[in-house]
Amino acid sequence: MEEIQEILDNDGVHRILIDNFNYTDTQKAIELIGDQCLTESSGGIDEVTLRHYAECGVNYISCGALTIRFLIWI
Repeated sequence: MEEIQEILDNDGVHRILIDNFNYTDTQKAIELIGDQCLTESSGGIDEVTLRHYAECGVNYISCGALTIRFLIWI
């Protein structure tokens, strides 16, 4: 959270990547960021956890696991 606050203290931030946070910490980060900029979650997110991260309120979610599994199914 300290690093996020550092980022917010600087002007011109468009989006903050919230990487490898659990659900609770993601929700806390979203509360801290508010509407100051866009947010993106990444790291360890898969088809099982995707909805939980979306429900935290992030604007974007990056997930390599879905791409990899999709390619394997083809």
